[in-house]
Amino acid sequence: MQERPVKIVAIQTGPASPSKEETIENNIKLLAEAAKEEPGFVVFPEFSTTQYFPVGPTDPKYFEWAEPIPGPTTDRFADKAKEYGCYLVLPMFEKGDLEGEYYNSAVLISPQGQIVPGTLPDGRSVKCYRKNHLGMANFMGFKINEIFYMRNGPGYPIFNTDKAAIGIMICLDRWFPESWRALSLRGAEIIFVPLASCYGASGGGGEILPWSFRIWAHENLLFAVGCNKAGIERVERDFNYYGLSCITNPRGQIVQQGPESSGSTLISATVDLAEIALTRNGFSYIRGRRPEIYKL
Repeated sequence: MQERPVKIVAIQTGPASPSKEETIENNIKLLAEAAKEEPGFVVFPEFSTTQYFPVGPTDPKYFEWAEPIPGPTTDRFADKAKEYGCYLVLPMFEKGDLEGEYYNSAVLISPQGQIVPGTLPDGRSVKCYRKNHLGMANFMGFKINEIFYMRNGPGYPIFNTDKAAIGIMICLDRWFPESWRALSLRGAEIIFVPLASCYGASGGGGEILPWSFRIWAHENLLFAVGCNKAGIERVERDFNYYGLSCITNPRGQIVQQGPESSGSTLISATVDLAEIALTRNGFSYIRGRRPEIYKL
């Protein structure tokens, strides 16, 4: 079987600055470091251009951080993707086309500096991925309210590139097994999952993250990449993001994992996409499905 190697770099950033401009500048520098590894794909954490703000009391001031896609920030990162010759998964707070329309989004930028469109199951083309499951929680003192700020996305598009067919989820999406299966059945070979996961947000704490990615990757026989940030970010109060970004293969093995630390780290690995077909020949989780007996 012919090998299909591709280098993946997950940029596990430190906590974002209250200054959007400073955060973007820091990420531009981290992207330059990642580019030295000549990656095929680079991914940032959730809301990579700003702090993760939907915690604590709601405040309309955060709407000022939203930008259209395409817009000034995507243009800037597109120049860098073209300079470095890589695909870039850039999560950001998106201002939609209609007044009062906002999304938790991730845009895929090509090595040519172009926005790569995705295709929904009904054939519609979309310019980015928009988070489908918005966070709304009050658990042991931890509160989150994304619904105040954003709308739900329209579904799960596939983004076809010359290196791989990819899917994208954002943070909470990963806890819905239907999300993984929907993308795997439509041919996703790599699923990128930008995160903003901190202590208190998950019942199992930070240690659950790499274990859960191992299960999801193996259940769906594909590569899964979780990209979190690490360190204490203050929005009203301190939130401690636990890192542990990981790249996981179709056999459920962690190829590379980031530290549980407060600093910026690059998590990189060269994976062979030919491993997907090989593993699917060995396990029947996809071809052995019986959808006729799953109806509720």
